Amino acid sequence: MEMQAILMIFVYVAPMAGLVIWAFATMHPRYCTEKTLFLRNRAVAVGIITMCLVAVIVLITWQAFELGWCNSGLLSPVECSDLPDEIGRYLFIIYFPGAVYLVAVCLPALLLFAIAEWITRRKFRNHLEENAAG
Repeated sequence: MEMQAILMIFVYVAPMAGLVIWAFATMHPRYCTEKTLFLRNRAVAVGIITMCLVAVIVLITWQAFELGWCNSGLLSPVECSDLPDEIGRYLFIIYFPGAVYLVAVCLPALLLFAIAEWITRRKFRNHLEENAAG
């Protein structure tokens, strides 16, 4: 059971951790000559897009769960008025861990992305000033 929990944590954290590592690895000015969206660091843009997709999926499943008049607790079974209970269980399985993922993984990653973008912009500005001066 412990190995399964470790594997699940790794599966949840690894994609966002990989994007954070990529963001910090590509802070050199040669990697940030073109903007992606409004950001200098392409990995930060990809990470933010990924977070937005996860948030949209979680919100859609949460709204479907609520519109189906489903209710549940952590240990109690899902009961729905307007949807079959099985569909309500699947929606709960998607939105509850997804909400935990947004809070536990995506918010700290967003902070790290902001730091990586700030450092990237600072290095790029210093690179431009050095090249303009001499």
